[in-house]
Amino acid sequence: MKNNESGFANSFKYLTRCISLFNRADRYKIILLTVLQIVAGFLDLLGVGLIGVLGALGVSGIQSRQPGNRVNSVLEFLKITELTFQQQALVLAGSATLVLTLRTLISVFLTRKTLNFLSNRAAGITSDLSSKILNSELSFVKSMPSQEILYRLTTGVGILFLGVLGTVISLISDFSLLLVITLGLFLVDPSVALSTFLLFGGIGLALYKIVSSKARNAGALNMTLSIHSSEIILEALDSYRVAMVRNRRSYYSEQISKSRFKLAKTQADLQFMPSITKYVIESVMLLGVLVIAGVQFALKDAVQATATMALFMAASSRIAPAVMRIQQAGVQIKSNASSADSTLDLIEKLSTTGVLEQSEIMSIDRMTFVPEIIVRDVCVSYDSAQVDVLRDINLNFKPGTLTAIVGPSGSGKSTLIDAILGIKTLRAGSVSISGVPPIQAFEQWPSEVGFVPQETYVRKGTIRENIALGFPVDQISNEAVLEAIQKAQLEDFLASFDNGIYAELGESGSSVSGGQRQRLGIARALYGNPSIIILDEATSALDAATEQAITSAIKQLKGSVTLIVVAHRLSTIMDADNVIYLSDGLVSAAGSFNQVRRAVPDFETQAQIMGL
Repeated sequence: MKNNESGFANSFKYLTRCISLFNRADRYKIILLTVLQIVAGFLDLLGVGLIGVLGALGVSGIQSRQPGNRVNSVLEFLKITELTFQQQALVLAGSATLVLTLRTLISVFLTRKTLNFLSNRAAGITSDLSSKILNSELSFVKSMPSQEILYRLTTGVGILFLGVLGTVISLISDFSLLLVITLGLFLVDPSVALSTFLLFGGIGLALYKIVSSKARNAGALNMTLSIHSSEIILEALDSYRVAMVRNRRSYYSEQISKSRFKLAKTQADLQFMPSITKYVIESVMLLGVLVIAGVQFALKDAVQATATMALFMAASSRIAPAVMRIQQAGVQIKSNASSADSTLDLIEKLSTTGVLEQSEIMSIDRMTFVPEIIVRDVCVSYDSAQVDVLRDINLNFKPGTLTAIVGPSGSGKSTLIDAILGIKTLRAGSVSISGVPPIQAFEQWPSEVGFVPQETYVRKGTIRENIALGFPVDQISNEAVLEAIQKAQLEDFLASFDNGIYAELGESGSSVSGGQRQRLGIARALYGNPSIIILDEATSALDAATEQAITSAIKQLKGSVTLIVVAHRLSTIMDADNVIYLSDGLVSAAGSFNQVRRAVPDFETQAQIMGL
C-alpha cells in the first residue's frame, strides 16, 4: 500500500514539474482542449444509446411487438413514431453513425490541435535551452558529454512534451470518455454498467501493474543505450587513425554491434508492450459478449436480452479502445518519463539562466572602443578544487602592445584567457575590456575581439563560411574574408581549390591538414578586422615555416592591434613588448623577454635549449 501511495505521489510530483513548464496562458489552452475532449465524450454516450435503442427496436420489429417505454421515448423525441419500422431503424442507424463519426472527427481535430501546440512548445523549449546553455559558463557545458546535451535538447524535449504531456492529455480524455459512458450505462442498465466497468477496468489495471515497471526500466535503459551507442560511433570516427594504427578497428566494430543489438532489444520490448494490451482487450471483449449474452438470455426475454447485448457491444466498442489507450498511456508515460528525466532536470537547472538576446553582428561605433584589457586582483577556483587556480592576478594589456603569456603546463594560462574572455566566473577581482566587463564589451562592440583556440573547429561548408563562422551567409563580406586569408598566410591553400573561397571543406574539415585548420582559425579571428586578438597556443599545430610566417604576420599587427599570445614556442614571442610568466597560478615574473629569462631559471633553460 505504501509503495502504491509513494508511486502515486512521485507521479503527481513529476506531473507537477512538467506542468510548471507552461505559463498561465498555455495552461488555459491545455485546460480548454481537455474540456472539449471531455464534452465530446458525451457524443459517444449518445451514439451508444442510439445503438442500444436500435437493437431493442430491431428485436421488437422481428417479433411484431410494440417497443418498450424507453424506446418509445426516444422515437417520440426524434419525432419518428409515425414512420415505418424500416424507416425508424434507418433513422436510428444513421443518427448513431452520424454522432459517432462526428465524435471521431472532433477528437481527431482536437488531438491534432493539442499535438501542434505541444510540438511548438517543445520547439520553444529547445530554443530557450540552447540559448541558456550558450549563455552558461564553459565549465557547466563541459560537465556533460556532447551526446548527452544533444539528446536532452532534442529527443528528450520531444519525449517530454509529446511522449509525456501529450499522453497525459490523451489519458484524461480517454478516462473522461470511460467515465461518461459508464455513468450513462448506469442510468440505463446498472448491471451492464457494473459488469462493463469491472471487466475492462480490472483488466486494464492488472495490465498496467504488470507492464508499467518494466516500461519505466526499459525507457531508462533505452535512453542510456542510445547515448552510449552514439558516443561509441563518434569515438570510432574521431579516432580513426589511432584505431587503425593500434589495430582496434575490429574492437570498435564489435562494440558498436553489441550496443546496437542491446538497443534493438530494448526498443523491440518497448514497441511490443502496447501490443500485449491489444490482444488481451480483444479477447476480453469477445469473452464479455458471450458471458453477457448468456446471462441476459437466461434471465430476461429476447427483446431485453438483445437490447442489453447490443448496448454492451456498442459500449464495449468505445470502452475497450479507451481502456486500451488508458493502459498504454500509463505505460508510455512511465517509459517516457524515464527517458525525459534528464531533460527535465536540465530545464530546472537552467531556470535562472537568462536567454541570449539578439545583437548586432559587426561593430556599430568602433571609434568608442578602446583596445585595452585590465585585470585587477583576479582569483579563480574550480568547483572541485580547494585552492585557487589563479591568485591575485594584476595585469594591464595596453592598446597596440604584444603580450606573451608563458609558463609550464597547468600553470593557469588557459584559465587566465577564459577569465579575460568572461567565460570563467571569478572568485574575486575583475576584468574589463574597454572599461566594461568582457560580456558587455562583446555585446556593445561585436567583432572587436578575435580569438584563436588551441584546436580550431571546422564545419562542413565553404572556406568563406568557415572563416565567417556564425555570420549569416548573406551578410558575409568577401573582401573581409580575402583580407583575413592574406593575413593568415592562406593564399597557397586557397589557390589549391578551383572554387576559391566557395570551395567545400567536407565533414569536420576532413580535407584540411592540422596546420591549415589552425590557420583557418587565425583567419577567422582576423575576420572583421578586430582591435584585440587573443591566441591560445594557436601556432602549436604549425610547421616551422608556417609558424614563422604567422609570427611575421602577428608582428606586422603589432602597434595597430592589441595582441595577447599564449605560447610554448619561445621563438614566437621574442619580440613581445611584455612577457608574463605564470607558475602555480601566480605571476612569477613580468617584463621583456630577456628580463624574464634572467628572473626565471626554467625559462632561461628553455630559451637555451631552443638556441635563443
